[in-house]
Amino acid sequence: MVRLTNILLVSVLIVTAGLAQNPPKQSGMAGNMEQHQKMSAMHEQMMKGMQADLDNMKANLQKMKDQLSKLSDQSTKDELQLNIDMWQSFLDNMDKHMSMMQQMMGSGHGMMMHGDHNMPAAKPTPKK
Repeated sequence: MVRLTNILLVSVLIVTAGLAQNPPKQSGMAGNMEQHQKMSAMHEQMMKGMQADLDNMKANLQKMKDQLSKLSDQSTKDELQLNIDMWQSFLDNMDKHMSMMQQMMGSGHGMMMHGDHNMPAAKPTPKK
């Protein structure tokens, strides 16, 4: 009986020492919250970078528009106007996407933690 108690005591000490050296990873809700915060911070940083790129592209487009009035050749003006129209369309589309992404993050939808990332987030139920 004493021998069994000693073996049990030694086993408990070994397990305790092992856990002290290698603490378990965060699991459950705390781990998910930390992962969600990291993903949100990464998303916010990406959004800031995309907005800076978009602002730079808008400034370049404005330079193109300003140059248009300085041209005298009509065929060159027409080509430049077509190019300006294309870029304007592209930037307008980018603005829409940025707005949608900001709304999604602001409304609490956030990035999905599990499942298919290509699926749209569930729509909230209307409050009565």
